[in-house]
Amino acid sequence: MGYAWQVALGMVFVSGIVFVIISVLPIREWIINAIPRSLKMATAAGIGLFLGIIAMKNAGIVVDNPATLVGLGDVTQWTVILAIVGFIIIAALEALKIPGSIILGILAVTVLQASFWA
Repeated sequence: MGYAWQVALGMVFVSGIVFVIISVLPIREWIINAIPRSLKMATAAGIGLFLGIIAMKNAGIVVDNPATLVGLGDVTQWTVILAIVGFIIIAALEALKIPGSIILGILAVTVLQASFWA
């Protein structure tokens, strides 16, 4: 873009100062209250779905498809099976309202993975 790194660092500093000023003054509350609740909820859902699709791609559940852009991966691979089992364990523990369900699911899948490759 033609700017030196010092200019970029200066802009980061200026934006930090502006953020602090907005947070200290009631401007932040005005901005938050100006956004409709439905838009806040939709933004949170969209970010969650985006993170979910990234996780499924990394696990191999979702792959690139030239026709539809998204396709089902090879669900017979152990990594995909472990990812699906991990999701089921986490969802079940969450439904039972067990504290630490996510970390317990991760630990369970880690133990399963270690037992398969040991």
